Amino acid sequence: MLTLRKLATATPRPIMLRAMMQCRVHVTKAIEDVDDFGNLIKECSALVRATDGDRFCTIIFYEPEKKNLAESKIWTHCSCPYYTFHVEVVNALRKSSDVINSNGELPIIRNPRMMPHLCKHLIALGKLAIAAKFKGVKRRQIMTRAPEDKVWQEGKGWVPAPKSKVPPSKALRRPGEKATPQGPKAGPKAPTRPAAKPLAGPKPVKPVAGPRRPK
Repeated sequence: MLTLRKLATATPRPIMLRAMMQCRVHVTKAIEDVDDFGNLIKECSALVRATDGDRFCTIIFYEPEKKNLAESKIWTHCSCPYYTFHVEVVNALRKSSDVINSNGELPIIRNPRMMPHLCKHLIALGKLAIAAKFKGVKRRQIMTRAPEDKVWQEGKGWVPAPKSKVPPSKALRRPGEKATPQGPKAGPKAPTRPAAKPLAGPKPVKPVAGPRRPK
C-alpha cells in the first residue's frame, strides 16, 4: 500500500495541471470510521466536476494518527475512464485500490511502465482531504467474532487484552471452596493380594520291598 505523497509524485505533470485548472471538488463525506478488522481510518468522498463530466472519488487513509495525511497509506477509487483503464489494476497490485470497474487486465498499452499514480480527480480531492475536518467515529458492528486475546476499546479499536494477575487456582475456585494442590489427587491404596504359592506336584512313590529270598 502506497502513501498519498508517493502516488502524487508519480503522477505525470500534465495531469497535475488539469487537476488545478479543470476540477472543482464538492466533498460529500469526511468521517473517521472503523474498517471490518477494527482499524481506525479516515474516509473522504467527493463529487468532482470537470470539463469531461462529474466523477465520484474516494480516498481512505489507513494511518489517521499521522499529523500529515500525505504520509499516510491510502486506498483510492475514481469512476473516470482514465483511472479505470490506466491506473486501477496497477494500484490494485500495490493494495492501494481494488478492481471494480475494469476487467482486471494489465494496462500494457496505456501504462506500459506499470507506474501507480492518480487521476486528476483524485489529485484535486487529495489536496482538500489533507485539510478536511473529519467527523467522529461511525458506530457500526465491527466483527461477528472478537479476535482471541484482544478487547475492544472506543477510539483505539482492538487492543491486546490485559494480563490477569489472579492465579489460575483462585480464578477457577468457587465461593467457599478451598484450594487444592495442582495435579491429580492421590486416593486410597487398593488392597493387595498375597502372592500365590506354586502348586506342589505329585510326591515321588517309594518302591515297595518284596519278600526276601532264602539263602
